[in-house]
Amino acid sequence: MQSSSNKRMILIMLVSLGFLLCISGIALAVLLLKTATQVPGEGKKAEQGYALCAPVIAALESYYGTEGSYPQNLEELSPNYLTDLPIQEDGSDLEYSAADGSYALGFHYSGPGFNECTYRPESGWDCEGYY
Repeated sequence: MQSSSNKRMILIMLVSLGFLLCISGIALAVLLLKTATQVPGEGKKAEQGYALCAPVIAALESYYGTEGSYPQNLEELSPNYLTDLPIQEDGSDLEYSAADGSYALGFHYSGPGFNECTYRPESGWDCEGYY
């Protein structure tokens, strides 16, 4: 009698464990699918990067309107066009380069994966990322 009761208890435990593993697997799959489908340049961290760059873009355009060219580095914007240069959340500077009457301004962020977004006046924002 006790033996069949033990077998039944073991069977119930195994079924319960199987059910838990199945539910855990589904939850993990949903989580991975959600993070894997986030497009570079979208989401909270990307929006924070765009907001960080907005005053710099405005200052660059103002500088161009006055000077007729873009500065060789962002430090040239301070103090006349921009009070302080923004710093990314990880403590790094924004990426900037000027050439041939244009410029590229960029930021990076991680989560999910590593993402880089670059702004060019002629084409706007372009973002790329990888895992």
